[in-house]
Amino acid sequence: MIAEAANRRELEHASDILLRAFRGNENARLGRGYARAMLRSFADTSARVLLVATEEGRVAGFAAGEPAGAVQERYHALRSAAARSLAIRPWLICTPDIFRMAVMRLRGEGHRDVPEESWFLALIAVDPAVAGRGIGRELLQAFEQEGARRGFSHASLQVAATNTVAQALYSGCGWATDGTVRNRRICYVRTIQPGVIPHNFSVNFSRGISL
Repeated sequence: MIAEAANRRELEHASDILLRAFRGNENARLGRGYARAMLRSFADTSARVLLVATEEGRVAGFAAGEPAGAVQERYHALRSAAARSLAIRPWLICTPDIFRMAVMRLRGEGHRDVPEESWFLALIAVDPAVAGRGIGRELLQAFEQEGARRGFSHASLQVAATNTVAQALYSGCGWATDGTVRNRRICYVRTIQPGVIPHNFSVNFSRGISL
């Protein structure tokens, strides 16, 4: 089943998946507190969405998205969470990838190639323990469906140029790219329209995280 994250337990499980699936990535290296704050920034406002896929009552993956024009606003809102994480791990700011990420986000350079009027997929991850079962594809379809429900005609995303597994998923699901690499990332876009949710999962749109 795929639904919006509705409670703290689901948020914690999604944070665990982020840390495992993105091990070594800048966002994961900032630690659990930052991962939790980042995911909560999607769950706590109606402008964004945090979808979770569950199997036998446990979160198996998630997809987080927002209007592309709201990306920089979210980065600004997460500055205090990032600062707290770096205060605990001050050595990280000296690493080239973390420093580069911080500079790009402060300058608003990270998403210049993303169409501002599009429905932006900021994060998608599947628990490595259940990878290969089609959960990523289902999350991607549910994300597209939610964008269409909100009136968007196009969806967009950026992926690391080295992440060939994710690129294969996006291409296989009909997303298109010109292959141009900017800031070590590739932009994908897709035309979306209202459709039928596949029969093997359901979407339940509740709002916000209950504590």
